[in-house]
Amino acid sequence: LVSWLGTKKVLKKSILCPRCNKEIQLKPEGSLIMHCTNMHYKQIRGRKWQRKACNYKLSALTGTWFIKAYLDLVKICRIISNFLMINSPRQKLFQTEMQISTSITADWTNFCRELLNQWLTDSSKPLGGPGIIVEIDEAKFGRRKYYKGRLITGHWLFGSVERDSDRLLVVSIPDRTAAILVPIIRRYIASGSIIHSDCWCAYDALSNENYLHRTVNHSRNFV
Repeated sequence: LVSWLGTKKVLKKSILCPRCNKEIQLKPEGSLIMHCTNMHYKQIRGRKWQRKACNYKLSALTGTWFIKAYLDLVKICRIISNFLMINSPRQKLFQTEMQISTSITADWTNFCRELLNQWLTDSSKPLGGPGIIVEIDEAKFGRRKYYKGRLITGHWLFGSVERDSDRLLVVSIPDRTAAILVPIIRRYIASGSIIHSDCWCAYDALSNENYLHRTVNHSRNFV
């Protein structure tokens, strides 16, 4: 398993030793510790030169998402593979098949969801383009205190949809100010797009960007 993860670049197969500047290889027998055994000469107390081994050690898990995991590598890989192949609900299966607790199951499934969400966000193609209409809006999702009155707590979400293809994007945001919304629009919506939005004041800054901005006043029209 360790050798296979190394070939897939999930684990490091080699590093450069920071002490002697020599390359350290991951051993093929499955050890997770890369050990530098290069010999060098070191001067002892300014008089005698002595031949010594470097003895620098580093875990192959360093810099990966396995580094602070309490589970062994086999169980982690089984959780990830089952998460990708088995449809929900799957938490009970993880607990019984791999003998792990409810909290560990929830942590790792949430971690896998966050990683997939980040991958989709980073690799997604921008919406819109010259002459293409993209509709945008923001909303707060939460609950009312004692189920009465206005929303007190909740999370803001920004959404956009490409009208012709129904491609969409939903991003969690801390608030709906122009300082937050405009960089997100600039990142995920291609220049030259026709943007349709409501009359929220934060969208006024789009007039300074490379977009054709059109607004709908919901107090007069419902679209």
